[in-house]
Amino acid sequence: MTFIGYNHDKILKPIMSEIGLNLEKFNFNTPGKIPYKECIALIKQASVTLIFRPSDLNYALGTKVFDYIHSDAPILGILENENETAKFIRKASLGIVVPNNSQAILDALNKLANGEAFQRNWNFLKKFNRRELTRKLAKYFDKIMEVAT
Repeated sequence: MTFIGYNHDKILKPIMSEIGLNLEKFNFNTPGKIPYKECIALIKQASVTLIFRPSDLNYALGTKVFDYIHSDAPILGILENENETAKFIRKASLGIVVPNNSQAILDALNKLANGEAFQRNWNFLKKFNRRELTRKLAKYFDKIMEVAT
């Protein structure tokens, strides 16, 4: 297991120990922050990706979700409440969302280890394509220019 970023030793090791995962068996690795291109290469090799967000971040959709979309790996979202990231993961069929409790995380890991598959909802996801978003933004600018003239 490789966790990229910061403070994963402090946050994830206690959780993983609590749910009974043998960290030596899973080759727990925390290289810290790495260059973006390296990160994307590792994401594409992943068998599961992880999003862990505190409960006080309910209003925003993390950009990490978009980095994970084009990997074949499902997302394990450890998310409190029904925040925007949880809604997006479910609607796009990107993976499993669970609360931050040991049993829920263990159950989700078991489902993922047993090969639970997720068929990406590309019809939903295409709305977030850069070209589509740029097209929408251009329309807004056109409307502003019409009003201004």
